Amino acid sequence: MSHLKLAVDGIILYRERLVAIKRVNYPFKGEYALPGGFVEYGEKTEDALKGCQSWHLTMER
Repeated sequence: MSHLKLAVDGIILYRERLVAIKRVNYPFKGEYALPGGFVEYGEKTEDALKGCQSWHLTMER
């Protein structure tokens, strides 16, 4: 039996420019992507997206 995972991605504009992240894991390691992540069981997609975007935007660089 396969298990499906729901993911969310969002568009963030900062100073009229699109914000993207650089992937650190395979597949597509080193490629750019929209900030996002997986939705936990029972979590609203909107809340998951806010949490993922907040996490991506506050990471140390």
